[in-house]
Amino acid sequence: MKNAMRRHLAEAVLVAMTTALAGCVAYEAEDVTLQKSAAALPRHVGALTFDQAVALAMAHNGEIQAREAECRAAGLDVMPTELQAQLQQESLALMIDPFALLGLTQRGASSFLAENRAVEAAAALAQTRWRVVAGIAEVFAHHRALDGLQQVPLIAVDSEVFATAGLASPVAIDQVRGAAAAADAERHAIDTEKATQTAELRQMLGLSPASELDLVLPPADWPQVPPADEETLLRRPDLALALARYRTADAEFRKAVADQYPSLMIGPDVALRGGTIDPMAVLRLPLGASGPAEAARERRNAARSRVSDALALAANEASSWAAQHETAVVRERAARASARASAHAFAAATAALQVEVDAFERVSEKAPMAVRDTMEAREAAVAAARARVRSAVAAGWPAAEARR
Repeated sequence: MKNAMRRHLAEAVLVAMTTALAGCVAYEAEDVTLQKSAAALPRHVGALTFDQAVALAMAHNGEIQAREAECRAAGLDVMPTELQAQLQQESLALMIDPFALLGLTQRGASSFLAENRAVEAAAALAQTRWRVVAGIAEVFAHHRALDGLQQVPLIAVDSEVFATAGLASPVAIDQVRGAAAAADAERHAIDTEKATQTAELRQMLGLSPASELDLVLPPADWPQVPPADEETLLRRPDLALALARYRTADAEFRKAVADQYPSLMIGPDVALRGGTIDPMAVLRLPLGASGPAEAARERRNAARSRVSDALALAANEASSWAAQHETAVVRERAARASARASAHAFAAATAALQVEVDAFERVSEKAPMAVRDTMEAREAAVAAARARVRSAVAAGWPAAEARR
């Protein structure tokens, strides 16, 4: 009878060891080089709408992919159930924690912590998507603002002719030359802004630098700014992340409390050369474990304070950007009106130059003003476009894209 029990016990040990080894994850080598990584970047050529850009970002943005990997990792880091074997000269003891098998004590707290970390990882992914989509929206709004500008005045006056004829003062000549140089610089600035924004968009979409993007621009009233109410504001992904971090801190506190208490392992002690099969128990008692529990309690208090701070920050951002957007729109209108007036005045002065020999002074006055007002109109238009997007984002847009 005892020999049969020993044989069954040996078979059970063998099965347990085989199962444990079969469940192990094998190491997989993966060689990563900068050259291979650069060659693997996807390429897009041609028209690109905002929705298409968002889809590309969800598939290829590096930070989003990293967050998705963290989501897959979260929830798996659970304390394993140990089968402890103790071999002596004439006996073999096999012990296991029955409470761990039932998902209680430290292992239960570990599982609870893993679940909350998975929720936090999902919230962090949603926030990252939210911020990336907001950045993409700013690029589209920026391009739309630049494409809606009036043309930079063309300073095509031949100053040398008037200087040679003595019909213009040296100061007026320098003013016209300076205006022509400023106009060229303004055109270059617009082209540079577009190129810079396109490069930033490629980076956010995870595309190859060789990608050639032709943005399909949204309408002027895009994006729609959500109503500034509490219900809309509370849907912001960063607030969900702050709350998820608090719940993770609470689970860490629970785990630290569970770690203070002893664990019990029980099992049979089998004589190898015949004899009785005796019960055996090992009691593990942690000493000085209250310190980590107290520290975890304070970290939970800190996380609770950050939830309150995140709420206050979100409310302040929403009201602040709404006010900034209104101001930026007013400034844009004023700047556009000034630019149109200056352009008309410069055109009139240039036309007068064809019939009035002394009209060069007026051209020298109007040319710098027309270029300066055009530049200010560009800056105001870009500021208004960005403020519109940031006002919408501060109010919770685009929450739907963040949950994709």
